[in-house]
Amino acid sequence: MAIERKLKVFFGFLAYTGNSGGQAEHPNLRKWWADTIVKCKNDGRIHEICEETMSDTPCPMVRNHFVVEARKQKCDVLVMIDSDNDLLKYSDLPERKPFWDSSFDFLYKH
Repeated sequence: MAIERKLKVFFGFLAYTGNSGGQAEHPNLRKWWADTIVKCKNDGRIHEICEETMSDTPCPMVRNHFVVEARKQKCDVLVMIDSDNDLLKYSDLPERKPFWDSSFDFLYKH
């Protein structure tokens, strides 16, 4: 019988707001994060969670930084979340699949 693999997940948050260089995010983003982190902590397929928030430009540079950090920390999964994402949008629609639940299930099965 095969042993189920447990994954290490890295979440990278791009929190850049524009010319001012300040940090900001869509208000629903951290509510989604709070709900998601609880799901991850209770998911037997995940053994560790890493997180970093960065406010800088250009965005490709920040994304590359997250790739390097995730590799350094030997993470199996990298999730990058932009500051303007509303991952709870349309969450009241019955046909909508929650981003984390459906995406992680798909990734883990494949």
